[in-house]
Amino acid sequence: MNGKKLLALLLALALSVGLCPAALAAEEVASGKCGDNVAWRLDSAGTLTISGTGPMWDYDYERSGGLLMKIDLPDGQTGVVYRGLVTTAPWSDYNGAVKKIVVEEGVTAVGRYAFCGLPCAREVTLPESLERLGRGAFYSCVYLGGVVIPDGVTELEEYVFTECFWLRSAVVGAGVKSLYGTFDGDMGLEQVTLPEGLESVGDRCFYGCKALKDVDLPASLVSIGQYAFYETGLTGTVSLGPSLQSIGQAAFGASIEVTAFELDAANPTLYGANGGVVERESGKMVLLPCGLTSYVVPDGVKEIAPGLFDGAHKLERVVLPEGLEHIGDEAFWDCLSLRELKLPSTLKTIGRKAFRLTRSLTELELPEGLQAIGDYAFHYSALRRIRVPDSVTSLGDCAFRGCDNLELAELGSGVTSIENYFMECPGLRAVVLPASLQSVHGWSFEYEWLLQDVYYHGTAEDWAAVDIYKGGNGPLEEAALHPAGTWTEADVETPRRGSGEITWRLAQNDDVLIISGEGPMPDYDKEGENAAPWADIMWSVNAVIVEEGVTYLGSYAFYNDLNLHALSLPSTLRSIGPHALSLYAEDRFDGGPTGTMTQSKDYDHLYFGGSSAQWSRIALPEGYLGLQYALIRYHVQDRPFDYWLTAEQALELSGPLPGDVDLDGAVTAADARALFTLVSTGAAAPAGADPDVNGDGKVNDRDALLAFRMAVS
Repeated sequence: MNGKKLLALLLALALSVGLCPAALAAEEVASGKCGDNVAWRLDSAGTLTISGTGPMWDYDYERSGGLLMKIDLPDGQTGVVYRGLVTTAPWSDYNGAVKKIVVEEGVTAVGRYAFCGLPCAREVTLPESLERLGRGAFYSCVYLGGVVIPDGVTELEEYVFTECFWLRSAVVGAGVKSLYGTFDGDMGLEQVTLPEGLESVGDRCFYGCKALKDVDLPASLVSIGQYAFYETGLTGTVSLGPSLQSIGQAAFGASIEVTAFELDAANPTLYGANGGVVERESGKMVLLPCGLTSYVVPDGVKEIAPGLFDGAHKLERVVLPEGLEHIGDEAFWDCLSLRELKLPSTLKTIGRKAFRLTRSLTELELPEGLQAIGDYAFHYSALRRIRVPDSVTSLGDCAFRGCDNLELAELGSGVTSIENYFMECPGLRAVVLPASLQSVHGWSFEYEWLLQDVYYHGTAEDWAAVDIYKGGNGPLEEAALHPAGTWTEADVETPRRGSGEITWRLAQNDDVLIISGEGPMPDYDKEGENAAPWADIMWSVNAVIVEEGVTYLGSYAFYNDLNLHALSLPSTLRSIGPHALSLYAEDRFDGGPTGTMTQSKDYDHLYFGGSSAQWSRIALPEGYLGLQYALIRYHVQDRPFDYWLTAEQALELSGPLPGDVDLDGAVTAADARALFTLVSTGAAAPAGADPDVNGDGKVNDRDALLAFRMAVS
């Protein structure tokens, strides 16, 4: 550690415990130049003073490598902050000691990233002589409490106070005309004063300012950028002035307490309607409140702007007017509660990701006359059936990807090629395909193991001529083909939902549920008449054994498996339905919406009859984290009723336990070390041992690592 860093560390320690002598309170610690005519001085009280005339130099930032720094909090407690970005200015060696920043009169510009990442700075004083604040000047000064930008500042660059998490108040001076990302991520910001004369609140300016409940937007405001007030705490009615001309995508998205926008009637460019805002010339609706449960889009609207309903988590019902022609990109993104929506007959285009994560929208009729559907348009929606009309000639990549509830899909005659449309739709049971189809590309049907029926509008000879990519569409090729003339709409109406050959029984004093049969298990409802026949006793079951022959676990089969500790699955398994093996997830995780995605629990014992390669091909609904990252024991074909299966029992029933190099009936740290030795030396395993832990047909360091994980689990 160099001398300067040691001195800074000792100084910070002394300050934190109150041992710094009063006589040293104003002594100089370090100093130097930071501009042609500007100098800096740090004293032992923690005050960094910038003095001189003219501008400071610009600096850059560097990543600190994730250094954790212990600091004193304003409430007298001790905290730890993660230093992600730190200025390259000369005082960076002392950044833990800087408590206060004073820029004196005469200085005209604060350089770029000058004070970035000073985690202990709580106060800043800026002079009236100041004209410019450089990009990221106070970026990540996490404990800065408040700031007043002088009226002389006319140039305020991007992200000046971004991620100042404890910033409570800000006053923007009269000389500032535009803001851009200025307070992005300042979640503690409660009060901000914006001047008359301000013309632009740019992209992400107040993004994530959750403590900001109210803001007075000046009448001079001309534009509001993308995500400018996204996910703020704004409440009630927001007033907009007569000069406003443009509003960016999702400008107030996810601000779910906003109930209306009130636009000045004198505005010549925009007009207010039903609490929202519409462009006069284009008929594009550009703004609406996210705090409503129901909304009627006014007549005369021709286009829904990109991101218009983004983050409207409370919204359950939307009425769209006849005459509407375009729904923009990401228009209904993350509308978690949206259940009721009817598309008008005049609709022509649906944009990219327009209905992504609409996890409550189970039904939607696409109108005749619709021409284009964008990429990922219905990604992770809850649709059960979809019919793409003949008029659609442009269907985007992965348009219905991840629709894990989708059972039936019908493509119209305008479709000539399938481009990954149905990836990760494990519930898909039947498709209706047009005679115009020429090719199936990518992995459109790779995990659709439940697909049983292909209803085709052409002949069997026509189907044979369709170019189907062999590497990712096995279920499509294996499904039953029904050429034209061999089926009717009535056949399509109710997709087959299981073979009906599944039986069940209880064993071990009703602690163990055993499922037997051939083919797919039916889907069930969470409760009611169509619930699984064992649903009433599922809460008391400690183990489930699904025997060889079963290919699919139906939806809600083992829902509310509160006491389930052990799970044994067959090598014949191809797919698992939504909520089949899960506790209901009330919390959001990994991008999934609240209360709708499935979070499987972690099991103490998880056994699979096949190899790890077979396991990796099983289609799991989105969010089955407990199964994706579970410690699985492979190649266990016959399972005892005792769900506490021991290593000795596994060895007796299924041969050598994979990873048990010394054949003592258990996988231990000694086995892991032996495997590492085998891999590094190329030596052979002892006779009778199975070193292929993951069942991929190879013995390498992955097997050794998995053995170690098994040993310490």
